[in-house]
Amino acid sequence: MSQIGRRILSHGLHSKEDFKEVTSAPLRRPEPSVGVAVVVWKGDFILLGEDHGGKGPDMVYGVPGGHWESGESLSEAARREVLEEAGIVVDDLSLASVHDFYRPDKSKSYVTIGFAAKWRSGEPQDESEVTRKRWAWYSLEALPEPLFPPDKILIERFRSGLVFGDQ
Repeated sequence: MSQIGRRILSHGLHSKEDFKEVTSAPLRRPEPSVGVAVVVWKGDFILLGEDHGGKGPDMVYGVPGGHWESGESLSEAARREVLEEAGIVVDDLSLASVHDFYRPDKSKSYVTIGFAAKWRSGEPQDESEVTRKRWAWYSLEALPEPLFPPDKILIERFRSGLVFGDQ
């Protein structure tokens, strides 16, 4: 339930004036963030890395990606994230997905702009201390589990050609 919904229920509203008073008060919600994610393909394989750097209950596989930074284009952000995270240079970027989702663990909404890109050069490397590690190429027919849920949707859309849709 939204913050407005909780406030309406908790205030026992009885009139339009009551409703206006409660809904006009400022809400303290974090602004949604915009990120980019990239399905990098090389032949019949895509690049995935382990998130959280280990084998635990919270470990997931995912594609390279991160936050879109002010002053850069979306394609620049996508290329930068792949290079920063995995040491890979990509070409032929194309839009693959637009996906909005909420992360309860961060109490925040996100929009991820997903791209497909062709590997141009470089070998997968752990380029960052704080992002995914142990990059490897995986067949689309034998993807590891579990996949980070937004990346799973991106990969499904990459395969199907559906860029946007309600989940």
